[in-house]
Amino acid sequence: MELKYWNRGLLGLVAILLSLAGLVLLNVLFVDEKGVEWGSVSDWISAICNIGILCSAIWAGHIASHWLQQKKRMNTLDSAHQIAIQFDKKLWSINSRLYADALFRRRIVSDILNEESHVEINKKIISEIARITTSDLDELSELYTERTLLGRFNITINGSFNEMITKIVSLRTNYLESHYDYLLLLAKNINFIECDEVKKAEAQVIDFQKKIATIFEKELGRKNIDSDYSFGKDL
Repeated sequence: MELKYWNRGLLGLVAILLSLAGLVLLNVLFVDEKGVEWGSVSDWISAICNIGILCSAIWAGHIASHWLQQKKRMNTLDSAHQIAIQFDKKLWSINSRLYADALFRRRIVSDILNEESHVEINKKIISEIARITTSDLDELSELYTERTLLGRFNITINGSFNEMITKIVSLRTNYLESHYDYLLLLAKNINFIECDEVKKAEAQVIDFQKKIATIFEKELGRKNIDSDYSFGKDL
């Protein structure tokens, strides 16, 4: 909007200069007319034109500087949007993992029912549980790192979304604990997977899974991403 007014002002200045140029043209056409001190008028017109040209140059320089500032701001804002989207994708990876984990548990149960080697089944379970100290920590670390990065770009997570993230991370911790507890009980009761202890653990992990999935699919999935973030005015 500000640039619009600058352009109007510049057009007005050009109109003034054209008017002065018209007077110079009159000087040329009526140079021999008596009663008019055209030399004096010409000097004044020349001086005013020079001042006008100088003002135009200053004005054009200001507009160019303003445009560069706007361009820089737009580039920074675009980078900020990309970082917000990247954080959002990282958050949604928690939801994606729910289905991968559910598939893994089904395969383990299927292997047990099909009387696969107990040694091989236990190897798979141990490998999965080892994620506690590897990928699980990496996922959480990346989520917090990217959340911190939002602040460096003056991006604020809005209230309701911030509360939702806190709830998701808390449920994720409970879910992973129940996921690994269930797998340990499967390994411990590999010949009695229908026992009450195993069934109770299975019900618990499914309950946490549903709670997280509900937040993503019923709450977060229905929100517009633009309502979740605020971008600072100085971007």
